[in-house]
Amino acid sequence: MQNKHTILVVDDEIDSLRFIVDVLTNNEFEYTIFQANNADEAMKIACHKFPDVIITDWNMPDKSGIELISELKSIDSTKDIPVLITTAYMITSYNLKMALEAGAIDYIRKPFDTIELEARLNAAILLSQSRKEALLLKDKEIQDKVMYITKRNQFIANLGKELHKLNYNDKNSQLLLNQINNQIEDFSRSDMWDKFDTSFGIVKASFNKNILSKFPNLSPKDLKIAYLIAVGMSTKDMSSILCQTIDSIKVARYRVRKKMNLNSTDNLQTFLTQL
Repeated sequence: MQNKHTILVVDDEIDSLRFIVDVLTNNEFEYTIFQANNADEAMKIACHKFPDVIITDWNMPDKSGIELISELKSIDSTKDIPVLITTAYMITSYNLKMALEAGAIDYIRKPFDTIELEARLNAAILLSQSRKEALLLKDKEIQDKVMYITKRNQFIANLGKELHKLNYNDKNSQLLLNQINNQIEDFSRSDMWDKFDTSFGIVKASFNKNILSKFPNLSPKDLKIAYLIAVGMSTKDMSSILCQTIDSIKVARYRVRKKMNLNSTDNLQTFLTQL
């Protein structure tokens, strides 16, 4: 298990909060720990820091732990964060069922048993890791698919150029040659978009919704540029897949950066992958 996992602990009872923090601090693994005393504060931290695991109390003033989980699940950027819910009062099998149906992955009774707390936390971290690794694999899949499409289209484009070199004297042959070349270009362009849109929907279904919630002024063209940047496409590859010149891609990248209020020192790909 890797070090420096981030844990958000939420509890309005200071003693409970301190106990969990002490257990995590004295654990053999090194954690980055965030603390919150209520659900609203926890949501702000979760949406900004994206912790690996959240441990929340059930009974809290204003909003309960169950309500916090519901709110986390309603947002694409936080819906997959594993949540452990703790309680000293809601301890029946019905309460357990209620917590799991709300979206908690586990349930810990108070007063805490240190070994149990550590074991359930470790299981939650493993789940968090596996989800992140699955996302990385999906991103790799689309990169490989896009690279394959790009190379294939480059081959088709080169084939079209070679056809142009053929010199037929009669007009009918020349007309047929132009028609074939136009069909090749149309097929290449349309098939590229079909493949791109299919992969975009399967691999990053929530990308548009998530980024538009933060930057609603992005256009459909901006979204395609942003996604290709996020999955690591170079300017040259983006030029091929979007059938645009390299200069046009550079302008489009600048436009996306400007709409996101980023300066020249901010890494655009890193920023997009952390949204």
